[in-house]
Amino acid sequence: MCENPYLNVMKKILFITYHYPPDPAIGAQRTAQFVKYLLDYDVDPWVLTIKPKYYNSLVQNDEQDDFMEKQVVRTILFPWTRDIYLKISRIFKKTQSDSVWRVNQPVRQEGDWKESDEGILKRIKRVVLSLFFWLPDDKLGWLIPGTFQAVRLIKNKKIDWIVTSGPPQSVHLIGLLVKRITNVRWVVDLRDPWVGRQKRQLVRSHISDNIEEWLEKKVINSSDSVVTTTKNTTELYRRRYQHCDSKHFVTICNGYDPIEINELKKQRKYEKLTFTYAGSLYLDRDPELFLEAFSILLAEGHFFPGNVQIKFVGQCRHTKEKSVEEMVIRFGLQEIMHFVDPVPRRQAMLETAKSHVMLLFAQNQPLQVPGKLYDYLGLGTFVLGICESKGASYSILREYENAIITNGQHLEHMKQSIIRLAGMVAKNSVGEGKSNVDSNKYDRRVLTYDLASIINN
Repeated sequence: MCENPYLNVMKKILFITYHYPPDPAIGAQRTAQFVKYLLDYDVDPWVLTIKPKYYNSLVQNDEQDDFMEKQVVRTILFPWTRDIYLKISRIFKKTQSDSVWRVNQPVRQEGDWKESDEGILKRIKRVVLSLFFWLPDDKLGWLIPGTFQAVRLIKNKKIDWIVTSGPPQSVHLIGLLVKRITNVRWVVDLRDPWVGRQKRQLVRSHISDNIEEWLEKKVINSSDSVVTTTKNTTELYRRRYQHCDSKHFVTICNGYDPIEINELKKQRKYEKLTFTYAGSLYLDRDPELFLEAFSILLAEGHFFPGNVQIKFVGQCRHTKEKSVEEMVIRFGLQEIMHFVDPVPRRQAMLETAKSHVMLLFAQNQPLQVPGKLYDYLGLGTFVLGICESKGASYSILREYENAIITNGQHLEHMKQSIIRLAGMVAKNSVGEGKSNVDSNKYDRRVLTYDLASIINN
């Protein structure tokens, strides 16, 4: 526990976040952990979020703390253009196969797309989508009810600070309006960068890009502090907004819950050598090369079906436009491959603790770090990191002695990485890795201290 320098100074903070438990999204866990530990630093947290019926999936943890719901206010969403369109389409029984309606689609690389490649009708459609359906995202229906309720809470509860956490980035527009109305102090929590290649080209246009750049500038300049989850993103925003004091931008990364991790460390490993991925396969997260490499290693006799298994826990049956289940059949991995559909976080963490090697797919994510990586570090498990060099995940993994990193593009390197990890596991019966980084660096209780320092400044 950190020493508390803020005794007898209780400030109230309101988190405005679209994602919050029972939503299983990593953004929900980040806010929930801040709420869990802020009272240790004499900050009284309130949460404004949406009703659970609006989430795509619900995962209620049995161990969810009661106090995390005591000061939570949930509101309705107003239908937005995308919602209205989809409802009308369902009435007329039109199926929506167009990928513009799917949130978890890969972001096109800059060189993959040119306006000149489009016909006039496709260009018009893209501009319409960019301006009326995805500006800045498809969650703008929360703008009015969220703003109204936030202003009401600030006045009734005498809130000192608000924290808007996104994506969705439209949450920060609520913060902008609330700031203008109440002049409350404001922290912008950018879990992912806003402007850039975060949005698919299919729903972008030059006009919408310019508007979003203007909106981001308004948000940054109106805020009292901007928090990002990686040093890479912090430096990006310091370069982009050089007129701001560099101290305006602060890094508070995601982390692990020390109480949860210490309990999970007591779990025994599976008898079979187990490679596990826990989470969702979205954006450019693609397991195909890993599965192909593993099938070859089986054929070459490096592993035997009776003593090894692969587990995919979560939304892992599809990635991009491909079926992972079909990959498994094509590579002949049915005997050792196990899919576990989305489960409560506690159960997913148990799978992580009992596995020998955790898989981290972080392709084409130079600025973001998958939240699960911090749990892996806390548990001390072995990690196969599939990511590009110089990215945010690479920067962390290279300091972790029991991680092997591959860029996920070369089959032979993937095979050798898997073999090396199996050998490392065999030499360490405990199954705990080593790191030369400070173990407190990713402790969420310590990280919450950093947020409290901003609030109590």
